[in-house]
Amino acid sequence: MRLSACETSTPAVNNIEPLSVSYDEQNHTYQLQWQASAPQQPVAIAVATSAARWLPLEGGRNFRDLGGYSTQNGQQVRWGKLFCSGAMTALTEQNYQLLDTFDVATIVDFRSADERHSEPTEWSVDNARVLSWDYDMDMGAGGTFAEVFRQPELNAEKVEAAMALMYPDILLSQQPHYRAMFDRLIQNDGALVFNCTAGKDRTGIAAVLILTALGVDRETVINDFMLSDLYYQQHPTSFISPKAEDGDAKQQAMMAMFKRIPPEVLKPVKGGRESYIKAAIDSMEQQSGSVLAYIQQELDVDDQELQQLRKNFLQPAAE
Repeated sequence: MRLSACETSTPAVNNIEPLSVSYDEQNHTYQLQWQASAPQQPVAIAVATSAARWLPLEGGRNFRDLGGYSTQNGQQVRWGKLFCSGAMTALTEQNYQLLDTFDVATIVDFRSADERHSEPTEWSVDNARVLSWDYDMDMGAGGTFAEVFRQPELNAEKVEAAMALMYPDILLSQQPHYRAMFDRLIQNDGALVFNCTAGKDRTGIAAVLILTALGVDRETVINDFMLSDLYYQQHPTSFISPKAEDGDAKQQAMMAMFKRIPPEVLKPVKGGRESYIKAAIDSMEQQSGSVLAYIQQELDVDDQELQQLRKNFLQPAAE
């Protein structure tokens, strides 16, 4: 049975035991098979298939696995170890039971304090350490990004250009947080989930950094970033949760601003463009010579730590 990225047919269960995790390169689908014991039912085998790596979590938002990518030295990123996501406010108890099977050691939440207040997450992952930080996003009605939307004759091209200009700023503002994320990746080989609100901007840059550090080539890294655009094309209403309207004055002002903008003009904000991530990559290359050099110089990941990171999250390529 083929399911969409946010659907699942699994009944309420008491216990879930993963049997296999696989990625179908030909059909570009992520398949998770597990054994579930449900109340008053015999043990059953359930299979869920999601398009393009997304886990079948009905409460998930752009929640996908970074496993399976080939590296330039002939290895492969391990499945079930690195997950990127949008806000996880809507995850269900069953979703958390499923995530527990991956032995999640760390959750990195790149959202600001206002965002976390607007869409609070009650973490239900056993023994996971949660990293989060309090900072100001500066995207409200009075923020720098909002100035773009007050321009006369606003169009999608202007919005896309503004988004691309914002990515180097994201890289700079999140640099200490990316460094803390790498510390956890190096120190612990348990699974790591990292998220922001949409799972495409701050999280998208984080995925580029991780995959590059593991040795995945530039083209593949960019293609992975673009999966978020595909997700929001298929799930346009999931970009902003209704709960965002219950946030503070800044969040409410931003929501009101977005509602006044025609959907076609707002589309570059909701989606992903190669120009966005290339702007971040270009910034790193101009500063350090390459993305890998940026990781080593600006995120303080030395050769020994890089080797440990790859030991933790790479495996021999599947034959």
